[in-house]
Amino acid sequence: MAGRREDLVSSFRLAGAGEARLFGGGLLALVVYALWVGLSGAALTFGADALNVSLSPEPWTGAKTGLVAVALLAWVLVPAAVGARLLVGQLTNESGNIAQQYRYRHPSALLAPPVVLLAVAAVATVALAGPPWPVFAVLVLAALFVLVRTVAYGYRVFSLSAPRALAAAAGLSFLALAVALLTGGAVLAGRRDYLVSVVEGVAGAVGVDGAVWLVDGRVTVAGATLPAAVAAAVTVPVGLSVLYLLVQTLAGVVDRVREPDVPRSELRTGQRYPDFARPTTDRTGAGGPASGSTSTSSPSRPSTGSGSTSGSGSGTGSTSPSASSGSSSSPPDTSPDTADPTETDGVRDSDESDSPTVDTGPGDPELTDDVSNTRVYTPPGDGDDDEDPLSPGADSGDERADAGTDATAGGAAGAGDAAGATADDVCPECGESHDPGAVFCPACGAALE
Repeated sequence: MAGRREDLVSSFRLAGAGEARLFGGGLLALVVYALWVGLSGAALTFGADALNVSLSPEPWTGAKTGLVAVALLAWVLVPAAVGARLLVGQLTNESGNIAQQYRYRHPSALLAPPVVLLAVAAVATVALAGPPWPVFAVLVLAALFVLVRTVAYGYRVFSLSAPRALAAAAGLSFLALAVALLTGGAVLAGRRDYLVSVVEGVAGAVGVDGAVWLVDGRVTVAGATLPAAVAAAVTVPVGLSVLYLLVQTLAGVVDRVREPDVPRSELRTGQRYPDFARPTTDRTGAGGPASGSTSTSSPSRPSTGSGSTSGSGSGTGSTSPSASSGSSSSPPDTSPDTADPTETDGVRDSDESDSPTVDTGPGDPELTDDVSNTRVYTPPGDGDDDEDPLSPGADSGDERADAGTDATAGGAAGAGDAAGATADDVCPECGESHDPGAVFCPACGAALE
């Protein structure tokens, strides 16, 4: 419980200070949107005059429908797409992964501040019955805040993490917000009747009668009356967020029952990696990583310094190849997730209890569980030739010569010639042999002197 409480406190602090850039960017976007509507509206007016198209809603013509279509594209569809892209960019880093400040051990803590703000705004709206427009603004802001934290939550969770679906939900939410802003702007500018006439003309041309209600209708909820556009701007982000959270919760329950083994490489950086999804987890213990290691035998390999294989045309001394075997432990779980204090009593926490994953950035790929151990070949003269079984150096030949076996020494000399002579004739960079007295390596071009 202590960890969850800390995440809740941190989540509220994040809303107060850590997300100041996000809120500031939202205010700047509103100002830019207002300027865009004004400038593009003036351009549309100029274009209509150039085409000799009257802007009066009566009588309605096909050319006016075309102008309205251009206005909807410029004022609703494009801003909604751009807003969704900018929101996702604010919540993620340059690698496209969720930003570090949203990587809580308990992702549900992200949802607490917007839910509290939405509840307070809803209570104020109901209590005031006919609230002024600042209350409506706070209500819409709280709904968008719910969407923002839901997008961050969806990036962080393990089960049903669907960034593209959440980006689409953000686009639909900004679509409803754009309609509300246009409607509210027309009301504040005293152009409400003109807007209603234009919408009626478009609705009659395309056969969509419900469009008039969206800009002129009212919605009554718990005794509070809201403009239809404001109600849509609140309902769309909150409704889509609640729908995703419900489906994601069901998916989390299914995953906890199935306990799938998912390699860390299949998850995004910053996405939770719960214990039940780790192949290295000891599920019979307290939910932590398995303490035991699995031993694997390495393939047997003949030792080049223990003898020579007998043959029909070689010397009389013969020894059998010695098989070397070793054990290597299975690679440890390189995920930086640490054990939750609430899991020490043997009870595994829910799908929301995991620590943040450190993002190493695009230039330093994150380590995964799929780690392979690779043996690096060291050229003769660069390492310890006596301990490297792959090194064909002349020491083994000298030892056999000291043993007094001429035939064995001759065999070692032949092997040395086949391998590329002495260590002085081997490039220290790439390990390729070269002619005696060469200044540069013919293989890699490295300087030899």
